[in-house]
Amino acid sequence: MSKVNLLVLSCGTRNLLVRYFRNCFECVVGTDCSHLAPALYECDAHYIVPEMNDRRYLQSIIDICESENITAILPLQEDELKLISESRCIFENIGVKVLVSNISVINLCRDKIAFYDFLCNNNMPTLKTWSNLDDFYRDLTCNNAKFPVFVKPRFGMGSKNTGIVKTLEDLQCRYKNTSGLLIQEYCDGEEYGADVYCDMISGEVIDISIKKKIRMRAGETDKALSIKDSMCDALIIKLVNELKPIGEIDIDIFKKEGQYYISEVNPRFGGGFPHSYLSGMNVPMYIYSNLNGVTCDNHINDEKKQIYTMKYSSIMLVDK
Repeated sequence: MSKVNLLVLSCGTRNLLVRYFRNCFECVVGTDCSHLAPALYECDAHYIVPEMNDRRYLQSIIDICESENITAILPLQEDELKLISESRCIFENIGVKVLVSNISVINLCRDKIAFYDFLCNNNMPTLKTWSNLDDFYRDLTCNNAKFPVFVKPRFGMGSKNTGIVKTLEDLQCRYKNTSGLLIQEYCDGEEYGADVYCDMISGEVIDISIKKKIRMRAGETDKALSIKDSMCDALIIKLVNELKPIGEIDIDIFKKEGQYYISEVNPRFGGGFPHSYLSGMNVPMYIYSNLNGVTCDNHINDEKKQIYTMKYSSIMLVDK
């Protein structure tokens, strides 16, 4: 296989992910807009770049690709996916592969109402969702909705402006004080996260790792347990066949009374990916193979380690 140089954008605190890529890539270069992003110092080389909304940002990434002979770029930050996907042709013209789904997939996954409609139109189980207070109130008066409900931003990420709402008064107050909210049926069942790799050559799902979320913190999985369920695998494969993402994606799923419900898709590496890697899902190697023109074998039914993962804090010291 030929030498592959990877550029990881906005690497932030994704130290473990950088280490995993360094295990199989010849060179991993990192960028961030802050010199205090610890994952920078795990890379073979690193660059401080302007903030993403700066007009100089894109050109700075192009310059790094050319100077470091980069083979592929991997955006990690939610807002960066759209910019890099839209700029795919620019990077491909200089021989750089963009490791992110097409812009139509990015836009669909970012808009939670559009994604809800997509799931409904494709007969995939999901939680009932309302885009505005009037529609919810109409269903409430017809006994087609009930409290509690869960509210969250239509285009948001993480846990900001999310929460359980138990009364109409509280719901009205939230809508008055926060714009762009949606209302979702509250599910008191179990919550799962799935890391899924879609081969960049064949488009097929070649590996799935599912974890039961035991504890959440700031919108990310803090403690988790590996599970295996062929019924959930089948639902994920159906979703991917309709959505057609590429590379690594992260899926939020609920389970209640034996039924799985798809909630959201993040077309990127999720914060809980180390759990999947440590249980045996070697996505960096899949990407390495694809970048060398090799279609990956199917690993969905491979036996994976049944493990708990628990996040904890650490520190990094860098000479000023």
